[in-house]
Amino acid sequence: MMLLLPLALAFSCATPGHLVGTVEAEGGIQPVAEAALQPAGELQNGLWEDGSRNFSLRVPEGWVAEPGSQDSPLRLVLKQIATGTLLQVWAFPAGDLSPRPRANCSWEFVDMGHYDYVRTSRPITVATCVPRDPAGVAVLGVYFDDGGTAWHLETLIPPGRLLEGRRGASEILRSLELHGPR
Repeated sequence: MMLLLPLALAFSCATPGHLVGTVEAEGGIQPVAEAALQPAGELQNGLWEDGSRNFSLRVPEGWVAEPGSQDSPLRLVLKQIATGTLLQVWAFPAGDLSPRPRANCSWEFVDMGHYDYVRTSRPITVATCVPRDPAGVAVLGVYFDDGGTAWHLETLIPPGRLLEGRRGASEILRSLELHGPR
């Protein structure tokens, strides 16, 4: 299985370029060889499972799964073929639930409350990053803590695809299940 990790998306709203993988090293983020990476999970029969972060979600038809590295906070990137929408699943140690800065957009809306984007009884933060350039990518973020992991679920939607991209990503987010320690 080929491992792909969109480095550009970790830092901007730009259209992604795919790398085999990356690691943080002195002097910045460096590419690594495919053989050095272990996938963060696996896809079987339309179900993505990440055993080390103990979560699963449904990957509907028309979406492609690109696993992150086992050692990376970026666990999974899903791409909707028809729209180019990306859904990134990040898992950080518990802590900050604020949206991370992005180079080409600004977080214009941020709110915490009980939203139904994911199945959790805890409050979640939702946010919208509006592109500075009308041809840029919009980012819709959902952030919550499950008691040990800070989840950052970010949907990157190309111009002109907001409704389709949001609808598709919402279906996936609602399928997210946190399994607790195994």
